Amino acid sequence: MQNDYYRIVFSIDEDYTDYLAVLFQSLIDNSDKNKNYVLSVLSREFSNRTKQVIGQFERENIKIEFCPVQEQLDKLSIPELSGNLHWSIATFYRILIPYLFQNDKKVLYLDSDMIVLDDVSKLFEVDLGENSAGVVLDYDTECYTKSRIKYMEKTLNLKNYKKYFNAGLVLFNIENINKEEYLNKFLELSKRKFKFLDQDILNIIFEDKLAYFDLEWNYQYHVHFDNLAHLYNLNLKAPKIIHYTTNAKPWNHPEYPLCYDWWKYARKTSVYEAIIYKNTLYSFVKSLKDPILILYRFYKTLTLLLFGKTKQKIKRKATKIKRFYDYTR
Repeated sequence: MQNDYYRIVFSIDEDYTDYLAVLFQSLIDNSDKNKNYVLSVLSREFSNRTKQVIGQFERENIKIEFCPVQEQLDKLSIPELSGNLHWSIATFYRILIPYLFQNDKKVLYLDSDMIVLDDVSKLFEVDLGENSAGVVLDYDTECYTKSRIKYMEKTLNLKNYKKYFNAGLVLFNIENINKEEYLNKFLELSKRKFKFLDQDILNIIFEDKLAYFDLEWNYQYHVHFDNLAHLYNLNLKAPKIIHYTTNAKPWNHPEYPLCYDWWKYARKTSVYEAIIYKNTLYSFVKSLKDPILILYRFYKTLTLLLFGKTKQKIKRKATKIKRFYDYTR
């Protein structure tokens, strides 16, 4: 055991507040009431609503921390992170965990599109030895295409692509990570373009310094759709953490396998109705997208056939429709 608590870290933007609440509900329901947990949430900033929704989960043995990452980045004086990245800085919050929590021995990171079905303190008790992190394999490694393998070997320069891990769950062994070397590698790699963003970077940095947990600790949801379960002899009935890795999230596809488990915890939260409302609206807007695109193309075609003021009027309508379509994407 490290210190006198287990720290679990999450990274969100405002849109994910309600889904993080469901994850918190599942984590707390399956935690040991005799152990102490610190749930640290990373974000650029926090609205009053987010603080209220997430703060409700504080218990006698559960402490909630709101960590404004931008403040921390300013203290570290890393200008590269604010201007030269190829994608949103929010993607990189988890990669800075070894610097944000230097006083911890181990820190567990979890993606917010998960639910926890077992006590995560068990992961902290695993002896990581001299390794920098504890992880779970990426389920796709056994069926990578030739182009994906080439990418792993030539672009990422990995010695063994079959050891590539999914970064939705990472137990950082803070004591064993050289902070200066880690940060320098991160800054250098962040200047390059990667298909899988900071997951690729973490795989490069931690290669040969990894301990692997049982696959059930990061049960990657696409296994159901890609028929990969048999390759890993997975126990479909006993995942410890379900990671909804596909675009079909449980909140907008409740009819899919294992989504009932997510909604079971959602119903216990104060944001249950908000989730239903938001995704009912999402489904409605999504259903309109194809007709909107057809209408845009119709008006766009008209502009090729018309002239003068009429053409300009139709063109303005087409522009408005296109903006609305882009907004709904």
